[in-house]
Amino acid sequence: GRSGFYDKIRNDTFRTFPKDQSFKTRVPENKLIRVLNAFVHADASATYVQGMNALAAPFLYCMPEVDAFYSFKCFLTRHCPLYVTENLSGAHVGAKLLDKTLEVVDPELLTCLHQKDLSAKIYCFPSILSLSACTPPLSELLRLWDFFMAFGVHMNIVCLAAQ
Repeated sequence: GRSGFYDKIRNDTFRTFPKDQSFKTRVPENKLIRVLNAFVHADASATYVQGMNALAAPFLYCMPEVDAFYSFKCFLTRHCPLYVTENLSGAHVGAKLLDKTLEVVDPELLTCLHQKDLSAKIYCFPSILSLSACTPPLSELLRLWDFFMAFGVHMNIVCLAAQ
């Protein structure tokens, strides 16, 4: 049945890769809704936060629904659990880490950004939170995620610094 987060989930799912016809063909919105709804049902302490739709989407694009659900659940709970807490603490720490990374690898750029009152939390938070899933095209995201799966999701910060 519907979780307490159903309306919030529905409010996000239609925005998932809206211009990618291949995604829309392979992943009907109702599949994405079911996986996200099942995730919050599977664990009483789980919550739904904005951006989880973008994190679930690649799994559904590449796998059957049941496999995608299990892989998504394991991915979030084992590899980036703090990214999907109510306060998104993992993503906030990721933003601070991105600023620290730029301080080391490109202090001139960081100075320029700070002069314009820009921090990673402002210009890069969606990409940090979604592990770059908010940036099309999906075909490139899938390759990037292959890299993250092999070397760790923390590499998202390094890749964002390199951009």
